[in-house]
Amino acid sequence: MQDNIGIFVLGISVVVILTVAVRQNLFRDVNDMITTLKIGRHNVEYQLAPDRRKPIVLTDKEMGLKQLHPSFFGSFNREDWQEFWDIIYGVHPLIKFSNEKLAGAGRNYSIAEIQEVLVRRYPEGFSGFNAEQWKIFWKEIFGIIDYKIQIPSQDEWVEKQRDKSDRRLDKKIKQDDEKISATIQGAKKEIGVE
Repeated sequence: MQDNIGIFVLGISVVVILTVAVRQNLFRDVNDMITTLKIGRHNVEYQLAPDRRKPIVLTDKEMGLKQLHPSFFGSFNREDWQEFWDIIYGVHPLIKFSNEKLAGAGRNYSIAEIQEVLVRRYPEGFSGFNAEQWKIFWKEIFGIIDYKIQIPSQDEWVEKQRDKSDRRLDKKIKQDDEKISATIQGAKKEIGVE
């Protein structure tokens, strides 16, 4: 009889421990799911309205770049141009989170990041660029459509561009924090965890 009581108490203890563990994991998973939905919403919204949008026609820019650096851009084919323009105008999952289960949030590369990627991807064309050559390059990229840009002196403007998307995502996340907290608190009360 005492053996049955011991087994019964052990069984109840295991069930209680498992229930507490499942509840804690459930709340973590719910929080991760809500954050994943926010990131997904941000990525969709950012794809629809990025900080830097690709122009419909890039032929003028491609011709200008071929004149600027004919030995490099002269050999570009359609796929090379698509990859090149994606570096400049594409939305990339650049905002990473400490929780590795979460996907990256998308944003455009900053000017400094574009320069780093171009040097890494096309060292034969960009590794020897000095500040003046970068200035001419950016004028050619953005100047054809009268895009106003401050060329690096990098400090203020580059930092502003790098953080602009991060602030945009932070604002969206903060807007929903109260709703999420209320939902989690309601779920905790409903389950009986305080």
